[in-house]
Amino acid sequence: MRDLKYALVIGMATVLMLVAWAEDALAQSCEFIRVADTNTPIPGGTGNFPTFGDPSLDGGNVAFLGGVAGAFQGIYTGVSGSLVRVADTNTPIPGGTGNFLTFGNPSLDGGNVAFVGGTPAEFFQGIYTDLGGTLAKVIDTTDSLDGKTIQTLEIGREGLSEGQIAFRAIFSDLSSGIYLTTPTCVPGDVSGDRQVDLLDSVILRRVLAGLLCGDGVVQPGEECEPTDDGACPGQCIPPDQAGECHCRVPCVHDECVAGVPLDPICDPCVEQICAADSFCCDTQWDRGCIDNVLSICGLNACAP
Repeated sequence: MRDLKYALVIGMATVLMLVAWAEDALAQSCEFIRVADTNTPIPGGTGNFPTFGDPSLDGGNVAFLGGVAGAFQGIYTGVSGSLVRVADTNTPIPGGTGNFLTFGNPSLDGGNVAFVGGTPAEFFQGIYTDLGGTLAKVIDTTDSLDGKTIQTLEIGREGLSEGQIAFRAIFSDLSSGIYLTTPTCVPGDVSGDRQVDLLDSVILRRVLAGLLCGDGVVQPGEECEPTDDGACPGQCIPPDQAGECHCRVPCVHDECVAGVPLDPICDPCVEQICAADSFCCDTQWDRGCIDNVLSICGLNACAP
């Protein structure tokens, strides 16, 4: 009898322990983490959030639309427990005029967002993203696609993924299409640094020199053309391993003047200097590069 009572006590204790464990496990598995509610102050705004749009979730981070159309709206992210404003109705439209007035629900991927925003009164909208670290335009209704005028742009909550954006465009002729783009591509940015600058000009001049040289016509930016027998006269670069002759293009500034890096294709002396000191053609043409005109090329052109 005593053994039976002892067994019952042990059994009851075990049951209670299991119940307690189950309750604790259930509480942990059903934890609800508040990202924001109508008692949360609007980051960079005034007062609390009045309402919300549909959230987008990725890796424990959340992006959402907060505010009321026609009053105050914005796109916000909850990343690592911090609430951050991406854009709101006080934010200038990248590549547009004025500030955003309305937004669509965002798409989140890897801490970055993409969304539709615009100014309905002007029938203007675009797709924007903070990929690359700053808010930038991907496309808007002032652009054209396939030669058509864009009327409406749409992006879903899964529209941003691994640096690419998929979206739907509806055109003025009521046709539509699904498009995929890599928004870090900037028109005119041939170097891939998300800027249209001197480096792009240098690269394009090199390309043009290679494409145009040999067509028998001295094109703008060329200083010579190969002779009929294929020889490279004057300022043409000697044939490369493929036997092709390339024309030189003018330097962006004199080799005796400090400034932006020079393209080695622009002058035989510059080519020698850049081969010896890549800093002169990659970073800056400084006093040391100017001194090399004498020390490497043996020219007194830059003498004081």
